[in-house]
Amino acid sequence: MAYRAAAVDNLGLQGPYITSNTETVNVGWVTIGGPAESMGSKAVPFDFAFSVSVSGQSSTGAITASAALDGKQVYSGTPNAGEQVTIPIKTHLLGAGTHTVEVQASKDDYLPASKRYTFTVPAVTIPDGGVGALAQDPAGRAVFHTTLAQRCIGRDGVDIQAQMDALAARVKTLEG
Repeated sequence: MAYRAAAVDNLGLQGPYITSNTETVNVGWVTIGGPAESMGSKAVPFDFAFSVSVSGQSSTGAITASAALDGKQVYSGTPNAGEQVTIPIKTHLLGAGTHTVEVQASKDDYLPASKRYTFTVPAVTIPDGGVGALAQDPAGRAVFHTTLAQRCIGRDGVDIQAQMDALAARVKTLEG
């Protein structure tokens, strides 16, 4: 397909015709719409959204679609053409580095589609010794932050860290 157009000014004078580049129009292909294929750095959880459709068809229902995050299926369904599918991506549960979301779509005898989207989870660097920060109270004395284990309350209201310390003391006593 190509377009041919001419400009006309306010006086009705017409300029020369210009023809656009010729583009091939493919009808009957399944298409996948979404963000840029390289999504960049994602430090916090985000929603990955995509949609599927069939070229040349204004309304098509039940297009089979699936999405996998790093090879593990996170979505499988049959959305209608143009319907947005949203998948929450929890970056805090992923390791640092590059991750891939692969989307595949098909419909009857139409040509199927697949697309790969990549994003990077940045590494969190902790100083040697596992201390993330030094804290002081108003008098200048060191303040030690609680750990996640200390904040998890277990049996009888005793935190997990205290239970582990007590267990370690019992085991040490049994060993002699």
